[in-house]
Amino acid sequence: MKTNNKVTKIKSIDFIFLNHSNFEKLPKNTRNLVSNLPNIQSADGYLLGQKEDGVYLSIIPYFFEYFPYEEKLSFHISFLGDKAPYLSTLSILYSYILICAKMHKNSLISRHSINELDTLLMALDLGFKVIEFSKYSSPHITVEKFFIVNKKITKEEEYISAFNKNYPNKIIRKIKNQNSSKDSENLINSKISNSISNLKAFSRFLDIDYSQFPKTFEQLDKLCKMQKNISGTRIGNIDKSYYFIEKNRIIGALMCPKNHTTRGALKSISKTLLRSKSKIIYTNVHDDWIDSIFFLSGFVLASSNYYQRGSLWKWERLE
Repeated sequence: MKTNNKVTKIKSIDFIFLNHSNFEKLPKNTRNLVSNLPNIQSADGYLLGQKEDGVYLSIIPYFFEYFPYEEKLSFHISFLGDKAPYLSTLSILYSYILICAKMHKNSLISRHSINELDTLLMALDLGFKVIEFSKYSSPHITVEKFFIVNKKITKEEEYISAFNKNYPNKIIRKIKNQNSSKDSENLINSKISNSISNLKAFSRFLDIDYSQFPKTFEQLDKLCKMQKNISGTRIGNIDKSYYFIEKNRIIGALMCPKNHTTRGALKSISKTLLRSKSKIIYTNVHDDWIDSIFFLSGFVLASSNYYQRGSLWKWERLE
């Protein structure tokens, strides 16, 4: 690794801290790519990641915070390299560590509206946790991650060590899978019980005996089509399938798999919820991913955090 006042080289990526005047000197087409980020012109600094041949990979504007987050830094993300998605992601992951080291901070936060849903889901995959649901100004979610970073870090092997500490192998594997896999809406005749939990509660929602509940998604499709007042939508891939049921276009249920699927499927859920007319929707999962999807799609959690076995979580649409 070679480091000077402007460039830090880690593996095959060059990182450059920019002030506002440096940012304005970037090519106009590059600045246009980040022009949609909130408050981009008021950033306190920018970190640019690029390949050794000068091809831009990512840029992260960062901001000093205010109460109650004055001890943290906030940031936004923009991918600049669509031809090398994993390398661009790698650039962002190292950028977090460089920003923490340079600014002597160990905690980063970011805010995401429905327009930044993709980067929100990526942050959750990286271990960020939801700390705030806000309706102020426009609905957005704040997430935070604590980083283990030596503030005197300078050497390439130290950055790589910090990378390994902050991103366990399971996170890196998940990121690689997100960049390589695509969800299919053409699900095969797979057993619902292999994917969905709490089927007894969903049988009560459909007002059928549990013993008569469809065994496969194909059978569930047929059941929904036979009922004039019920519609069903499959979302996801073969192994991890979601299913959205809507009754009389006023009440719905989202059947979630035991383990989450890719960001593509989660974004499809958001589109389904936004199209739905249901005022109330029940689901069998309550976590940062599903909660974020519902909140940014215009719903609020009506259930308390006290969970009773066999029950579902209730969400209500805000008018």
